[in-house]
Amino acid sequence: MMASIKFYTKFTASISWILFFVSGSTLKKSRFPCLIEEIQKYIEEHKNVNYKTEYQIKLLSRRKNRNLKERLEEIIKQRDHLASLLVEADTTILELHNQVAALERKLSIFNIVVEEKD
Repeated sequence: MMASIKFYTKFTASISWILFFVSGSTLKKSRFPCLIEEIQKYIEEHKNVNYKTEYQIKLLSRRKNRNLKERLEEIIKQRDHLASLLVEADTTILELHNQVAALERKLSIFNIVVEEKD
């Protein structure tokens, strides 16, 4: 894509250069039929091609980077939320573990043995 842009730029610059130094009457179809035909053919072939300037390419790159930054920020928010949920779950597990230990101590007072099933 970049090569086609460079070619297009060089080609249009060459034509502009020729047209700048040659008056309109000098560049007649009768004098240079091959050149005029080649220029018309090139223009016809490339009329639907959307060439982007370096500025447009930079803008597209910035938009892409902005989208990536926004996605990164969203992913960071999700990570932080999930980390808080994990800490909350760990706290709940620890509290339940402490309650089980307290209940087991109460059962041991009455000499009740709890069999664990595998």
